[in-house]
Amino acid sequence: MKHLSSRFSRHCRLWGPAFITIAAFALSVDALAEPPSAPQFNPDRPGIANGSTLVGKDQFQIETGVQIEQHYDGATHLNLLYTPLLLRYGLSDHYELRVETMGLGQSRTTTPGADSRRTAGYFPVSLGMKYHFQDATPATHGVSLGSILRVFPRAGSSDFASQRLSGDLQLDVDWNLSSLWSINPNIGFGVYQDGTGRQFTTVLLPITVNYNVTPSVAVFAEPALSTPEALGGGKSVIYDGGITYIFQKDNQLDFSVGTGVVGQTAPHPFVGFGYSHRF
Repeated sequence: MKHLSSRFSRHCRLWGPAFITIAAFALSVDALAEPPSAPQFNPDRPGIANGSTLVGKDQFQIETGVQIEQHYDGATHLNLLYTPLLLRYGLSDHYELRVETMGLGQSRTTTPGADSRRTAGYFPVSLGMKYHFQDATPATHGVSLGSILRVFPRAGSSDFASQRLSGDLQLDVDWNLSSLWSINPNIGFGVYQDGTGRQFTTVLLPITVNYNVTPSVAVFAEPALSTPEALGGGKSVIYDGGITYIFQKDNQLDFSVGTGVVGQTAPHPFVGFGYSHRF
């Protein structure tokens, strides 16, 4: 089970200094930059890739849900349920604070010839920041850019606990191809811990393709690569897709489903439901 929590725990020792340097430079020019227009409601859930836009200055946003996953390791079968939660607060027109966790978790492990094992606990909580540094305008060819740093202290309980400080740094891109189509690639670098507690560096490459069915309803599809998936391991590839519905301007319901197609640590399959609200 600990290999599951390691996929969501991140190490900041390698990437923290680089991000701090970037943030310090950005703060020095922030007062000179012309503030962007008020952001539209655009939650980071569902999907694996994060967006580049912010919640807006002095605004608070909550994104939560329920996700159910199936995992297989030979003849061993694992059922996992958890409650992801992301809290976002806009510090300015260029920065937001983020608190993120997979929340409470329950699992049941079944092995032929043995009694099933049930586990309950909570996952580590991260502290993070998003920096938005380019708006989508005709001059930028509809490309919006941002970056996210997340730091996970040692925390959690039961099989969901982490033993090391961890984190990651990622670049987030939104590219509006038209009024109906957009793509949302991320590139991330992090240091994780595997199921035995050993650290390894990995690269994350999720790419989301979005289609606006109506101004309120959108569908998406997404491949997501991580390589390696464990120390000395190969790559992991997940395909997922879903639908979002925005109502009353600052509320969103979402549904997503996906499965791993390559690798040992990806779910086979998963389904998620969620709700987001901006205050």
